[in-house]
Amino acid sequence: MVVQASPAVRRRLVAIQRRLLAERLAAELDQQVVAELLGVSSRSVQSWECCYDHPSTPHLIGWAYGVGFRLVLIELEVGTVLAPVSLGPGESLAEHEVRRLTAPLKPRRQERDISQTDLGRIVGVGRSSLQRWEDGFQVPVALFLIAWADRLGYTVGLMPVAARG
Repeated sequence: MVVQASPAVRRRLVAIQRRLLAERLAAELDQQVVAELLGVSSRSVQSWECCYDHPSTPHLIGWAYGVGFRLVLIELEVGTVLAPVSLGPGESLAEHEVRRLTAPLKPRRQERDISQTDLGRIVGVGRSSLQRWEDGFQVPVALFLIAWADRLGYTVGLMPVAARG
C-alpha cells in the first residue's frame, strides 16, 4: 500500500528514524541485534536507517525501545502526554504502546467536534479506518499515526524510556 502523506509528516517520521539510528550508534548496537530484536532482516533495519522505507508502527515502537526510547505525544502547551493505559492481559508491548499513543486522540477529536469522516478525510483515510484506529481494532501505519496526531495538535516524538513525564 502506498501511503499518501504530507511532506511535513514524512519529514517528522524521517527525523524519528534518523534519531533512532543515532541512538543505536551511540549505544554501540549492531544492526543485526536490532533486527533480531524486531524479528526482521538486517536489510530492513538498514533500509529504515537510510530512510528508503518506513517501519510499521509496531516495528517503530520496538526499534525505539531497543535503543532506550519510546514514542510519545507532545503537545506544545502541555509537553509530553503519557496516557495512563494499563497493560492488558496477553497484550504485547507494541499493542500496549499503540493503545497508549492513540488513547488521547479520540477524546481530542470529540472535544474539537470533528467527525470521524472529516478527520479521516484530512488525514487521508476513510471514516471506517479512523474508527478502527480509535476503537483499537487496527494499528495505523506510522505515517498515518503522525498525521492523525498532528491534525489534533500533537507531535509524535521520542522520550528516553527511563524518563517519566
